[in-house]
Amino acid sequence: MQVKKEERSLILSGFFWNTLGSTINALQGVVLLAILTRLSNAYVGGLFSLAYAIGLQYRPLGAFETRVFQVTDTKGQFSFQTYHSARLITCLAMVVAILIQCVVSSGLSGDTLALFLIAGLRLADAYEDVYQGQLQRLGRLDLGARSYCIRVCITTVVFCVVFAGTGNLLLTAIVTGAITFVSVLLLNIPISKSVFNIELRFSKQQILKLLSICFPLFISSFLSSYLVNASKFAVERALSMEALTIYSILVMPSMVINLIGGFVFQPMLSTLADTFAEQGWNGFISLIKKGVIGSALISVPIIVVAGFIGLPILSAIYLVDLSPYLDSLIVLMIAGAFNVVCTVLYYGLVTMRCQRAVLISYVVAGLLALLVSVPIVSALGVLGAGMSYLLTMAFLCLLLCYSLFSNKHN
Repeated sequence: MQVKKEERSLILSGFFWNTLGSTINALQGVVLLAILTRLSNAYVGGLFSLAYAIGLQYRPLGAFETRVFQVTDTKGQFSFQTYHSARLITCLAMVVAILIQCVVSSGLSGDTLALFLIAGLRLADAYEDVYQGQLQRLGRLDLGARSYCIRVCITTVVFCVVFAGTGNLLLTAIVTGAITFVSVLLLNIPISKSVFNIELRFSKQQILKLLSICFPLFISSFLSSYLVNASKFAVERALSMEALTIYSILVMPSMVINLIGGFVFQPMLSTLADTFAEQGWNGFISLIKKGVIGSALISVPIIVVAGFIGLPILSAIYLVDLSPYLDSLIVLMIAGAFNVVCTVLYYGLVTMRCQRAVLISYVVAGLLALLVSVPIVSALGVLGAGMSYLLTMAFLCLLLCYSLFSNKHN
């Protein structure tokens, strides 16, 4: 009985810290953009928004979506050493990709280094995730999530304090990056070492096997990130940095809905895998349905509240007149609801090891986003960006739902 109480306490602690960390991480962009628009101008806000989007776009490359596979690796197919060494390789690839994207976006201008360093802050998320994934697999999500929560707080506070004191975006990015990566090492290595062996060993064969297995998941995750960011990139291409600032502000509230997926399902990944193994399809799909229904029930009141008071609050926070953009805000909130349902369906398909079905779904939806984003934004402006985001997320939701049920006998 005592053991069960201890296990329940660890689960609740892990859920609390994961929820808190996810909340702070989601609010990080809100806070940082607010600081920049209040203390600087719309152009700097747009530059930051572009860098933030680039970082989020390439975070899946650094993580390579091995976290989901690692946590659901109930049979211990790969050691932590394999997960860790593979993550070092993918993080290096992430750095190179971000650098190339920043040069493509800004050439060799003075903004390029600031773009690169701000986008590179997401490298911390990608690297520390491998420690947290192992802790979660061993039933100590509480330790990993607590470290993550503290680290995100440190990054956010340092960025705000340095920019408020200097007004220099490049200097802020340099100082924040240095302190962030020191924090990652100090907060994760000692705790992880107390729970499992963190010795670094490279096994080329095992690394290649892991990366090949997770490659479809990586492509799917990368495309998922693209679906979220495609409208931002389209605004930057078709409109202006100032318009990108406005769109980035409007899309922030939809992140509240996206938090639901992190709150409910990331701590339950192990439970999802165990349910599928022990109870089969019926128990598994029942859990998926509860996640979808719960997400929908929470999303609706958030959308309603945002429709009534969202714009006045956002305008006050960012000191930007957003009154003409109510329709854009509502469209983006609905798109956020579809996004979290897609996350639930995605986790279900990964647990079933249906990587190919996930890949096909995201490739098709990604092609749709690539084709429609710029034309719709060019025709309808900021509203068009929201419409393209909603269209692609709704289409992806249908594709994933079809894939889930068509693979139930596999």
